[in-house]
Amino acid sequence: MRVMVVDDSGTMRRLIARAFEEEGQVTGVIEAADGLEALAKIGDDPPHLILCDIKMPKLDGLKFLSSIRSRFDSSRVRVILVTAKADQRTINSAHAAGADGLIAKPFQVADLMEKVREVMGEKPSRP
Repeated sequence: MRVMVVDDSGTMRRLIARAFEEEGQVTGVIEAADGLEALAKIGDDPPHLILCDIKMPKLDGLKFLSSIRSRFDSSRVRVILVTAKADQRTINSAHAAGADGLIAKPFQVADLMEKVREVMGEKPSRP
């Protein structure tokens, strides 16, 4: 599985990338600092899963997601939005934009991986 992590925080990108590498089920993690850089890196071949921060400079996560959904079928690429502000308005906006999932910062790596398994359609590892 190819994964892209889009976040303006280099620390957050590395934390998420390391979590996927330790999980051992990825063939590569692509990093981007904002939505514009991510779109340029995706081209015509999107990763299987994108984890994207909502609040970023240049092109925020919701606008990035809208662009992804207009270019690729949702069954081809799954998107989990990451946010520090998980209020009901943000949750509604994420779902309206076509997010497959949402996770609030700060999060535990185990919770992130559980959300990934859920979004990718894998059976949960815990009851």
